[in-house]
Amino acid sequence: MISRQYLIPWLVLGACAASATAGPIVTVITGSQQIGQMDLATGSFSPTGSIPPTIQYLVPGPNGSTLTQSFDGNLDSINLNTGAISVIGPTGFADCSSPASPTCGPNSQLSFGSAGGTLYATDFANNLYTLNPATGNATKVGATGIPGIPFIPVSTNPDGSFNLYDENLFNVGGGLYANFDAGTFNPGTFEFTTVISPALYKINVNTGRATLISSTDFGLVTVTNLNGTVYGFNGVTGQIVTLDVTNGITSAVSNIDPSVGLIAGAATSVPEPGSVALAIIGLTMVAIYRRRTRRPYGSSAACPRGNCLDEV
Repeated sequence: MISRQYLIPWLVLGACAASATAGPIVTVITGSQQIGQMDLATGSFSPTGSIPPTIQYLVPGPNGSTLTQSFDGNLDSINLNTGAISVIGPTGFADCSSPASPTCGPNSQLSFGSAGGTLYATDFANNLYTLNPATGNATKVGATGIPGIPFIPVSTNPDGSFNLYDENLFNVGGGLYANFDAGTFNPGTFEFTTVISPALYKINVNTGRATLISSTDFGLVTVTNLNGTVYGFNGVTGQIVTLDVTNGITSAVSNIDPSVGLIAGAATSVPEPGSVALAIIGLTMVAIYRRRTRRPYGSSAACPRGNCLDEV
């Protein structure tokens, strides 16, 4: 039988370990204007706040911040716990917060991501830009060669369908990758029609030029790299998948809670305050336990030669 004095530290450490290994969990923003935590293994979602309707993408910024872009042309920072937005500054991209915006067009922002500590964005023509994280200002790098979108996103067609696209800029091993496709969705028939076939690219960040890797799945609304594993959120199948960037092949992980809708951005989550507190409490309890059970380095009946070590 294990005595209580030996069992307590292991129970404490076990609780800390369970807290540290829970997941994989990411923070996501949804098409229904919510922010919260998603368990990638189950697809379950726990909302924590709300976001403006023009926000898309979650990208790591300097000093532990998380950045996002609004289709009004601004670069913003976002609070991952509440969804609160703080405007950093205008990027120079044209306002396309609504399909009816008169400035919505080739110079509007299409996608947003980062690699190697640098922020990148594309416009409707799929030119590549770098973004200044302090001011938001965008500087053109060059044309990627990826097809531009042939329509205004979310604009409607005579048959009642509306136009959509999927593009993400994401980091793998310090390199910049992109996926892209375009199509239509008819809510009356629930049919998707491909206009530009889905493809996976690697982008030269010095020239902006993209190299085609392979075809991939249509409908990868959001793609994110979590500890070396690339995850995609497929808006057509409603699944979380892993993406192999060497060949574009995906593997299903779980089904997204259907009440959530589309996932418009995802970012690695920081530990929840409760988890941090639990870890701190656990370590403190271990330290207290060690002090109470430590034997002095001195001569005593238990240590006649004065060289006994801790017995924890």
